Amino acid sequence: LSSPRSVCLDGTIYLVADNTKKVYSYDLEANVWQKVQPLHMLHENGGLVALDGKLLMTGGHWKGMEGD
Repeated sequence: LSSPRSVCLDGTIYLVADNTKKVYSYDLEANVWQKVQPLHMLHENGGLVALDGKLLMTGGHWKGMEGD
């Protein structure tokens, strides 16, 4: 994965691959990785945070920004 972002929420690590819509989760207790619902759009160079039980991408760039 290119420049992944990660955050832990409720015992699960979430990983977002840079410049893709792909999102993966790792269940610490079950020791299992899996693909989860993808992002709605490509995103790169942003941050990933957990807030109020939700994952949020912050900053960065997305396809369509600045006339892309």
